[in-house]
Amino acid sequence: MTSTNTAGVARTGNPGAGRVIGLDSDHDSIPAAEHWLHELVHRLGHPADLIACTHLVYEPHPHVAVSLSSLPDGVALPPEAQQHTEGARTAAAEHGARGAGRAVHYPGIDLLTGSLTVAEAIERSAIERIVMIGGADAPLDTVLHTLDYVRPMWKDGKLALVTRPGPEGSLVPFELQNPTPCCADH
Repeated sequence: MTSTNTAGVARTGNPGAGRVIGLDSDHDSIPAAEHWLHELVHRLGHPADLIACTHLVYEPHPHVAVSLSSLPDGVALPPEAQQHTEGARTAAAEHGARGAGRAVHYPGIDLLTGSLTVAEAIERSAIERIVMIGGADAPLDTVLHTLDYVRPMWKDGKLALVTRPGPEGSLVPFELQNPTPCCADH
């Protein structure tokens, strides 16, 4: 759920990353921030090169902020996104440095459905690297079952998808859309 606090915006630039904007509406959860981002991307008309991310921030308290890059010039942000906050600055800096941020919207996301190879996923989308748990690059011919939910993260300057083993030597994204909460059975 989104709090009623006024959102903040911060801007930063990084060569190769395009214009980056951080927004902070004081979301109390990743699903709430992701929902807000989906609505914002829709209102912006789904810009083709847009990358929208969530960020865990801790100032002035733990919450989720968001960032956007590759916005077309002249795009008007919603009125609630006009005030600077520490969370917005943190999100913009992390995204601008390509060091952190979980991508919710990015070029090619709509093409990552069903099963495809690691090479096809990289070719079709903004994802630059697919890694297995532990950090090793996934072989390009490995089958990736997307489960229709692919959320890569900025890591070491690249948009990377972390995966885990799937059936018969395949891979699946590490993050699930509806995970079972820890300790759900007690």
